[in-house]
Amino acid sequence: MAAKPVTEIIVIGGGASGVLLARHLLKDPAASVRVTLFEKRADVGLGIAYGTANPNHLLNVRVSNMSAYPEDPDHFRRWLVSTGAADRIPCPDRFCFIPRPVYGRYISGLLEAHMLERQGRLWIVKGECEAYRETPSGVEISLANGSRYEADIAVLAIGNELPLASNSDPYAESWSAACEQGLRPDDEVLTLGTGLTMIDHVLTLVHGGHRGRILAISRRGLLPHAHRHVESWPIARNQSPFSKDLATLLDWMREMVRVCEQGGGDWRSAEIRAQCATLAFAIIDGAARQSAA
Repeated sequence: MAAKPVTEIIVIGGGASGVLLARHLLKDPAASVRVTLFEKRADVGLGIAYGTANPNHLLNVRVSNMSAYPEDPDHFRRWLVSTGAADRIPCPDRFCFIPRPVYGRYISGLLEAHMLERQGRLWIVKGECEAYRETPSGVEISLANGSRYEADIAVLAIGNELPLASNSDPYAESWSAACEQGLRPDDEVLTLGTGLTMIDHVLTLVHGGHRGRILAISRRGLLPHAHRHVESWPIARNQSPFSKDLATLLDWMREMVRVCEQGGGDWRSAEIRAQCATLAFAIIDGAARQSAA
């Protein structure tokens, strides 16, 4: 019997989304899939949100809803316990909020087994992608250094980029190191927005010894609400609507929320888990269909 053709998949972006996708594509050792992950930063899995080194920057989702595997919602909690991270942070149970740097280590470690196996199913390339184009056989991407790579499928997992900082600008994005450059302890700081990023910024300033007035402005003047205590609601793979359009996906998610609420649950239990599960399952299913074809 002839060997199944290998589906070559390029993932552009090695932040949390790119790493999670690569891990799910490679989870089945029998799958005929090879992944090349491109990331311009030194480390994979961190991106902007989890690249912070400030322990006061917390996740805005509970431990019970941050597992890398929809079918195993307690995976992240077990990782915290097995690595000893839970002993070093105030995280007594599955419903706490942990520092984002800790979660970054969890995401970064998801690919370690595949890199150590050296089976040739995963390649991580440090470089910045500048362009891609469709070809008769798939896609081709070009890097800033002039090299080119071809594959059957390309996935954009580029996330959000920080704006380019300028020393002459009187403003900066709040997660940028340039935001604190030249700031004196008694300077007045104006923050546009009163969401979770504002809270991160204020924590950075206060714990850094800033004494000046901090003014936050938003259209509605509201602060983030406290999270409700909700249980995670696992979603099985056969529940996800593969290869459907966005309207069908939205109807499915609304139905999941309705069923969850009718059973005494909360819409938050269903919606976030449904989004994560569908994204991972749909891409895996698409790769499997292409390999079979």
